[in-house]
Amino acid sequence: MFRGDPQHTGAYDSTGVPQVNGLKWRFRANGQIRSSPTIFEETVYFGREDARLYAVDTETGQLKWSFKTAGWILSSPAVAGHLVYVGSKDGIVYAVDQETGQEEWRFASGGRIFSSPAIVGELVLIGSRDGNLYALDMVTGQEEWRIKTNNKVISSPMVFEGLAFFGSEDAHLYAVDILTGRLLWTFRAGSAVRSSPAASEGMVYFGSFDRHLYALD
Repeated sequence: MFRGDPQHTGAYDSTGVPQVNGLKWRFRANGQIRSSPTIFEETVYFGREDARLYAVDTETGQLKWSFKTAGWILSSPAVAGHLVYVGSKDGIVYAVDQETGQEEWRFASGGRIFSSPAIVGELVLIGSRDGNLYALDMVTGQEEWRIKTNNKVISSPMVFEGLAFFGSEDAHLYAVDILTGRLLWTFRAGSAVRSSPAASEGMVYFGSFDRHLYALD
């Protein structure tokens, strides 16, 4: 998933690339790619501005399949079980079979989706420009709960010790109990919070359009 794990630490246990030895392959896109790639087993998943979700072989760069939506895909996919989850600018969250590229279910929010999904337990968490953070059942796509903010949610949710954290254009960071969907607290920054939070050792970190990086207990 986006930033590697539910805490968004961005830390990976694979080895890095200390020296570039040439191009392995490239995949030609007919539009801009803003979606960050997600790698699962031997496939890399990403979206692009032609409204498609792509699955490409990591070794060869060959297309395995593509899935058509009705809007640009800026959201970064998440993979769990046999499904790939992604949000689209058409306002819909899609669950697609990772092997075949066939749709399993869809959920329509009330606004465009730029947020990237976080998966924890049996839930898919994702924000929408309709001002809500949604918690969906990962198997059925049924809505379990939602939290309403006072502006668009572009921030990608992060999960740490049973809590979901996310920002809103209303300048607040929100903390929500993921089991009940109950709002626990909010913190007001000086401007919009599009940053996706990260957590470590009891601290939550996020940035704001007010030009500050915040660390909260």
